Amino acid sequence: MSRTPEHQLSPEQFKRLSRIVNAGKELLSKLLTNDAELTSLINGLNGGYVAPQFGGDVIRDGARVLPTGRNIHAMDPWRVPSELAMQRGERIARQLIELHHAETGQFPETIAQVLWGMDTIKTKGEPVAIALGLMGARPEKDGQGKISAYKLIPLAELGRPRVDVLMTASGIFRDTFAMQIDFLDKLVKDAAAADEPVEQNFIKKHVAEVMRDKNVSFEEATARVFTQREGDYGSYVDDMIENSNWQSDDELGDMFMKRNGYAYGGKKQGKLCSAVLESLMAKVDRISQEIDSVEYGLTDHQHYFAESGAMRQAIAKRGGKQVQVNYIESYTADTSVRSLESTLRLEARTKLLNPKWHEGMLKHGQSGAAEISARFTYLLGWSATTKAVDKWVFDEATKTFVLDKHMRERLQQLNPEALKNIAGRLLEAAGRGLWQADTDTLTQLRDIYADLEDRLEGIQTSS
Repeated sequence: MSRTPEHQLSPEQFKRLSRIVNAGKELLSKLLTNDAELTSLINGLNGGYVAPQFGGDVIRDGARVLPTGRNIHAMDPWRVPSELAMQRGERIARQLIELHHAETGQFPETIAQVLWGMDTIKTKGEPVAIALGLMGARPEKDGQGKISAYKLIPLAELGRPRVDVLMTASGIFRDTFAMQIDFLDKLVKDAAAADEPVEQNFIKKHVAEVMRDKNVSFEEATARVFTQREGDYGSYVDDMIENSNWQSDDELGDMFMKRNGYAYGGKKQGKLCSAVLESLMAKVDRISQEIDSVEYGLTDHQHYFAESGAMRQAIAKRGGKQVQVNYIESYTADTSVRSLESTLRLEARTKLLNPKWHEGMLKHGQSGAAEISARFTYLLGWSATTKAVDKWVFDEATKTFVLDKHMRERLQQLNPEALKNIAGRLLEAAGRGLWQADTDTLTQLRDIYADLEDRLEGIQTSS
């Protein structure tokens, strides 16, 4: 079949297509021969030599991470962020600024950026690069290509104001990226001392305000990387949700603040700077966090709502506003910025309420039922911290997993505790005013929950 002219590829298109095809062939070949893991494990246990190799993600990094079964290490800390990560981070920073400007007509003064250790490792530093992009800075390298500092881009080249960035880090990030934290701290100090108008440098503006309002030193006022004290991990907000150990929404935000009040970088070294964090949180205009893998999303584990969700609640109390939370889907060549609400709706449709997903889970028996059940705890966590779970999600989830008799019986047979948790979390959401369920639905839920309790306690019922 001959090609018409409009269907012919240009030389550049053909070259690009050839690269893609060849990369696919290489990846397929390596996947088909990827059988060295067990051999390498036995070799290592016997004291043999296992060749080292950078780790990575097949989707993100391609064939270079194969074969598996090698002695992997994460990255070279002197090259964080990588050149590619910096390019992507600057692009994401522009997207966030443009989105905020389109929605409000103003430049954001402060964006809160979440820094997680594993995400930073897998993306070679994209979360750090986003922060640099927002502040208007780039890595400076020495003659060996190692990063020696983060340096400010001149305002004339930047072409917009410097955005202040409040960074909340995980404990793993704190433990793994101490050098990057020091570089970021020095960058904030450089920005605060720069000979630039405060209208074009929100970092300088806010440092001066914090020093004046909180009567703290320049060292404390430039604190921007916050997390738990040394040796501690997590915000504990997920534990409060899991154990139903909270009365008001503000308690969740207050716990986040209590756990994350320790500043790092420079001379701070984990110093408690609660007053500075309180002041900075009141200035936040938007929250940003990356989703770097297709393996999990916002409703797949509790850490997202315990971090960016709880942060939103804390900001609402201190800043008097519900700020937008944006998640950057960064697991392909493109970078897509989505809102919290749209992401939760997408995951509800494609996972929890998708028959292909929950039927796939149920094939795994007890553990699959537990996975379904956990999503209801996470939905409660998201609703408690952000009020971003739509009523229809609760409605449809109730119909699908509890009110449907056939599904209820399947779950009860596979894992009665999981079914009890599902019904219990729905009742808790309604009781806390997070879900406006109709009276008939609540009556059915209460009856089903009571029956489950009786069965689990060995009390015979007539139903």
